[in-house]
Amino acid sequence: MAKYNLGLYWDDLDVQACLVRGAAGEAVIEKIVRTHRPQEAGKPKHPVAEDLKSVMAELGIQVEAGITALNEHEVMYRQVKRPFSDRRKISQSIAPEVETLLPVADDISVDFVVLGKDPAGQTILEAAAVKSSAVKERVDTLSQVGIDPEIIEAPSSALANGARNFFQLGPERGYVVLHIGWRNSSLCILHGREIVHMGALPFGFEAIAAAIARERSEATGDVV
Repeated sequence: MAKYNLGLYWDDLDVQACLVRGAAGEAVIEKIVRTHRPQEAGKPKHPVAEDLKSVMAELGIQVEAGITALNEHEVMYRQVKRPFSDRRKISQSIAPEVETLLPVADDISVDFVVLGKDPAGQTILEAAAVKSSAVKERVDTLSQVGIDPEIIEAPSSALANGARNFFQLGPERGYVVLHIGWRNSSLCILHGREIVHMGALPFGFEAIAAAIARERSEATGDVV
């Protein structure tokens, strides 16, 4: 029997869902849903759990696994190096170092991707850190719609995994994968299937729309 995995992402404007069917080692996108969240006074009218329930009803299927991505403004990225490549040792040592690099007093959750080696042979890591309270908030929200997420990812990491799972990436080619959100944008750079860089840009369509409006007002002499 086919296994259904559900990817969910939301912000103040939209809820996005991707239903993936996996069978015999092959993943197929079954359905993609994007629902606009009703607004009131510039903010979502309903709690996000209520909007998620509407999306789940539209999908109309029970899923075995849930995957979600955080909002980009919740994630902090830092590049660090290690003189070893053992993932267990990296996992044990990376969180204390990242905590000293970030201006955050709260507990944080840290994950990482390996970017390769530098000329001196050290392992280059891209660490993604988030306040533990933000992760708990995601889990609590999803539990209200009956989903226990198996994976909670940084958005740029989700981009990389999506590209590697669903695109045929040439081994000697470079790729830039970009998701432009309303207030933030996510970026991942790949060389073939290998991640070279992942991170975020602190602007999105909101800034682009404002810039276009300013240009039009300057051209016409209108006041925006």
